[in-house]
Amino acid sequence: MRVEVQTQVTAKEVREDLIRQIEQKKTNPKEKDPTFDKIWEMIMRDYYQDYVERTKDEVVLNGPDNINSPLYRNDVGYKIEMDNGKIKMLTAHYYLSK
Repeated sequence: MRVEVQTQVTAKEVREDLIRQIEQKKTNPKEKDPTFDKIWEMIMRDYYQDYVERTKDEVVLNGPDNINSPLYRNDVGYKIEMDNGKIKMLTAHYYLSK
């Protein structure tokens, strides 16, 4: 069996795109849908407050289906700590939406 490489993306491209998208989402957050929160609260019941606390500083990125994109199909929630443009801590929560 041979592996066919369809694209290449450098780690630097991934890091730069990740930082750019997170900063963009933090400066332009979307309004939360209260219906969505109510549904999650009904489903999760006692665990809902833990979920809210765990995800309060999280930024969810939804990557495109473009195979050349650095964050291809990236449905991940990130918590990030940065210092002078350097990532000091990164936590990722993976979500399946496709």
